[in-house]
Amino acid sequence: MIKLVKSNIHKDRGVLAAFLLIITISTMLLHTGLFVSRYDKIYDEEAKRQNISDASILCAGDKVDIEKTIEAVSDVESYRMSEIVYADMVEYTKKDSDENKKIEYVIFSDMKNYIISEDIYFVERDDSVSGNKAYINLYKAYNDCLHVGDTIKIKSDKLGEYELTIAGIYEDLMAGNNYFYSSVIVDDKSFKKMQENAEGVLMLDETCSSLKMLMVDFKEGVSQEDGLGELTRAFGKNDIWSEGFVRNLYKKGYTGLVKIVAAFMTTFSAVLMIICFIMIIFTVNNNIDRDIRNIGALRAVGHTSSQVRNSLKIEFTILGLIGSIIGITLSYVLYPLLEVAFIRSLTGMAWRKKFYPLYTFGVIAVIIAVTLLVVHISTIKIKNIKPATALRFGLESNSFKKNHLPLAKTKGNVNILLAIKSALQSKGQNIAILGIILVSSFVAMFSMTLYYNTKIDVTKFQRLLQGDAPDAFVTIKDLPEEEIYEVIDTLQNINGVSQAYGLSTLTCSVAGNDSTLLYVSNPDYVYCGVYEGKMLKEDNEVVIGKITADKAGVKVGDEIEVEVGNK
Repeated sequence: MIKLVKSNIHKDRGVLAAFLLIITISTMLLHTGLFVSRYDKIYDEEAKRQNISDASILCAGDKVDIEKTIEAVSDVESYRMSEIVYADMVEYTKKDSDENKKIEYVIFSDMKNYIISEDIYFVERDDSVSGNKAYINLYKAYNDCLHVGDTIKIKSDKLGEYELTIAGIYEDLMAGNNYFYSSVIVDDKSFKKMQENAEGVLMLDETCSSLKMLMVDFKEGVSQEDGLGELTRAFGKNDIWSEGFVRNLYKKGYTGLVKIVAAFMTTFSAVLMIICFIMIIFTVNNNIDRDIRNIGALRAVGHTSSQVRNSLKIEFTILGLIGSIIGITLSYVLYPLLEVAFIRSLTGMAWRKKFYPLYTFGVIAVIIAVTLLVVHISTIKIKNIKPATALRFGLESNSFKKNHLPLAKTKGNVNILLAIKSALQSKGQNIAILGIILVSSFVAMFSMTLYYNTKIDVTKFQRLLQGDAPDAFVTIKDLPEEEIYEVIDTLQNINGVSQAYGLSTLTCSVAGNDSTLLYVSNPDYVYCGVYEGKMLKEDNEVVIGKITADKAGVKVGDEIEVEVGNK
């Protein structure tokens, strides 16, 4: 048996080398894709370990009034409150650099007031650095290439200027992603100065404010969305400004992009594996046709058909096992590098270096099982082979295949007729080749489309994830409504500007469900992905999101009630 397997491998070494390469690459991609798909579970595991609450809420109001309001809401199980400084925009520059960068929607706190996580996970930390310290969330640090030891100058019109040395990079699962807030932890001295500068500034009229942050857990059986809605309505009735998001929504912001990457990698690896298994079918069939007389001789000297078939099974199983082990090993070696270089800047989450036996041995088991099944089906024709027939005539003593397009009776070009006859006589093989070409073309086209929409023109990709995606935002503060419209008209008339419109948001309640109210100066310019009904035209019309519509039980043409604060 061993000699027979060695002989087969020696004769098929060229094809087997290609098979080994493809199975290695496809296994590596599949195993890596499974790693990438884990971020949903990683978020849940870390949220539980760090005791991340069901919702986070920013409040502007007196501490006693906030406490009375939240304690009167029956859905609340527990809560934590801390002081923060909020800024909708700060600028910063790295030391010895003229490049000016911006951070939007920033929550500043010190270590004592940072309550998002009860067990902060630091990717890097060095408290021995000199000067005033800052700790940057992982998402911002990896996207802006900030490192421990870097000195940055933070500037804000209201908060003042600060020179801070980065002493650590930490994972923030609620205020560490581009879709919501960005958090920065500073030293006590810097934080107190920020509070003094921000004290008394009204959140809705200025660029920064000293606020309260609440981390809230709801009672068992109360959904995060319903609990947050009940709480924000209570704040509104007591004239306390608030804005909050639930953990489930944060999770989607952290894992949305990486899910697309995982789906692409898994699909591509599956396509490669399909091609690989089709190669097995072709190779086995060609080997049987090529070695049919040798098979007949083996049968004649006492080898059973099972032994001959098993030799082919062992041949491809060995290659599949070696290829999958190499691919999985490469996945474990390369993924930490990929994660630091690419994935962290997408998710704002750190990968915990672990061994996943279920993925590892599961992938190996699937590849071996499918390989054995494919070879078993491909070699079934050997089962009933007769030694004498194989030695004298080959696989079959007679051919009963239909003679498609007999040349004596069919008119036409001989070369074309021969090509058609060959194609019809090998229908299975040609259908398989057609399938490979179609799948390969799909993957190539999908890759080109994904590259174009993520690297060349990201507008449609942004709209898919974020909704409206204009080329630029201009923040306007402290102006009456009439003057704001004058600014919009001025922007509209600038050379190169095709559209300009006003856009703002408020936290509201729609038919008793917490939501975000978005209002615009010109609805025709805003892309909302309306797929049912039409964009609003009249003052009393509204476009509503599907999730909110389902919760409220409304459809196009129905009336809804919107509450903002206590109105």
